[in-house]
Amino acid sequence: MHFVQKGDCSDITDDLENILKGNGKVFRLLEDPNICFVIAYLYDAEICDNYNQASLGRRCKDTSCWKFHICSLYVKGMCKEPHCKLSHAYGDEHNKTVKDRLRLSSYSDIDINKIILNCYPKICSTAGCDTEANCPFLHICSKFCVGICQYGSTCRLKHTFRTEHNVWILNAYNISENDISTGSPLARKLTIAKNT
Repeated sequence: MHFVQKGDCSDITDDLENILKGNGKVFRLLEDPNICFVIAYLYDAEICDNYNQASLGRRCKDTSCWKFHICSLYVKGMCKEPHCKLSHAYGDEHNKTVKDRLRLSSYSDIDINKIILNCYPKICSTAGCDTEANCPFLHICSKFCVGICQYGSTCRLKHTFRTEHNVWILNAYNISENDISTGSPLARKLTIAKNT
């Protein structure tokens, strides 16, 4: 469910390359210029942002919502609330309908979490990662992404999406560096998928 790394990408057959490239809603490809990483995900597998704003007095009331009504902290394995009011399972009526629509009924909750997390780039958890050319993760400060880094220009992690490496990763996800900024909803989703 995570990354498949090819040491020598030249052994990928034309047929396999065509299958991977022809299924953009299932596979993300990082190419340089050959395929270096394959990321399994599902384009339409998303968490409903409105559902997750219940603590703000909001709740998704859209009867035609096709996003999962599930705790976003649960999905990333970080919900510490013993009596969380948000769903921590995909078994309720709404989520079962979404699973059926996405053909995920046979997948475990853990696998669905992984699929959702793979919809967005992950942030490298290795501070000062020196394998930039071979790293499929963004090299950026996760606190900067959500606008709470207290170190500013003295932070040892990058505070820009506009590095050659980060642009390469963003492009694989069809995200322009111009479409993402500190504190934006998209930048907040990057921290949901933080590599741990």
